[in-house]
Amino acid sequence: VDVDGFVEDLPTAIRSADLVVVPLVEGGGTRLKIIESLACGTPVLSTPKGAEGWPGDWTNLQLATLDTFPARIEELADGAHFDSDEYDAILAYSWPRQGERLRERITSLLTE
Repeated sequence: VDVDGFVEDLPTAIRSADLVVVPLVEGGGTRLKIIESLACGTPVLSTPKGAEGWPGDWTNLQLATLDTFPARIEELADGAHFDSDEYDAILAYSWPRQGERLRERITSLLTE
């Protein structure tokens, strides 16, 4: 396990990881770290709380309770691979796609 602290280039750091872990048990807000990690092609292990709001049926996003978290980390880190078939679904959350949706919405509002 490497704890890098602040990094200048987050996507590069995420891509270099075998697995991103999100062991949240409380809190709120968006879980951008999950979608960023998936968009970088890195599998994610999270608690159900940590993944609230994201589709739970993605192969690249695994869920585990805190009591099983260490064992799941070992299991996934040993054979972590990214299911590229899910990449199209993940790209739906990309900044370019969100920008396209915003442009389409503004255009539709201006032409009404």
